[in-house]
Amino acid sequence: MSSFVKTNNLIKRVFIYIFLSFLAIIAIFPFYIIVSNSFKTPRETALNPIGLPDIMQFNNYYSMFVESDYLIALKNTLVITFFSIAIIVLIGSLAAYAIARFKFKYGNILYVLFISGLILSLNTLLLPLYLIFLNLNLLDSIPNLILLYTAFALPITIFVLTGFFRTIPKELEDAAKIDGCSRLRILFNIFLPLSKGPLVWIIIMNVLYIWNDFVFPLFFLVSGSKKTLIVKMFYFSGQYTQEWNLIFAFITVTVLPIVILFIVFQKYFMSGILAGSVKG
Repeated sequence: MSSFVKTNNLIKRVFIYIFLSFLAIIAIFPFYIIVSNSFKTPRETALNPIGLPDIMQFNNYYSMFVESDYLIALKNTLVITFFSIAIIVLIGSLAAYAIARFKFKYGNILYVLFISGLILSLNTLLLPLYLIFLNLNLLDSIPNLILLYTAFALPITIFVLTGFFRTIPKELEDAAKIDGCSRLRILFNIFLPLSKGPLVWIIIMNVLYIWNDFVFPLFFLVSGSKKTLIVKMFYFSGQYTQEWNLIFAFITVTVLPIVILFIVFQKYFMSGILAGSVKG
C-alpha cells in the first residue's frame, strides 16, 4: 500500500512538472520570438520568424540606438522611475508608521481616505487630470509627472506598510525609546529593515508600472526630448513598420531590465503582499 501511494504521488508530481513546464514555455515563447528576430535581417524576419537567425545581426542594435534616441528616452525613464520610487517609499513609510503607531483622533478615517484611492480608475481620471494640468500649465514637466505617479502609488503603499507595521512587536519600539531613539530613527533603523519583504514588493510593483506605463507619458509629456522608453518605442515602431528587426531590438533592450529585475526579486512578490495584509 505504501509503495502504491508513493508511486501515485510520483506520477502526480511528474504531471505537475510537465504542466508547469508547458506553461513556462508558453510564457517564454513570445520573449524568444522578440530576441531571436532582433538579430535577423528584415527578409529573414519575414520568411523565418520562429527559427533562430542564420547570422547574428548585431548591427540592428547599433542602428536602433542611432536612429531612435534610445539613450535620451532611457535617461528620462530612469529619472522618472528612480525619483518616483524614492518619494513613494519615503512618504508612504512615514504615513504608514504614523497610522500604525500613533493614536490620534480620526486616525482610522484618515487611513480609509488613503486606501480609498485603490478604487480610483485611471480611465475615469485621465481626462480631468489632463484638463487640470493643461489649465495650470503643468504639462510637459517630468517633476509633475513624478508627483502624479506618487499620488497613484501611495494608497497601495500605505495599505501594505501599515498592515505590516502593525505586526511588529511594540516591545522593540519601547526598547528603542528607552535607548533615546527618536521616532524617525525608530522608523528608519527598525521598522524599514524589518519590512524588507513588503518594501521590495512595493518597489518592484511600482517600477514595473512606471517603466511600462504608456498613458501618462503620452498625455502629460509633450516634448520629444522628454518621452519615455515605452512612448518612444511606439513612435519608433510607427516610423519603421517595415523593419521589424529594429523594432524587436528596441523592445528587447527596453524589456530586458524589467525581466532581470523580476527574476531576481520574484520571491518577494507573494511574501510581501501576504505580510502587508496580515492585519490590514
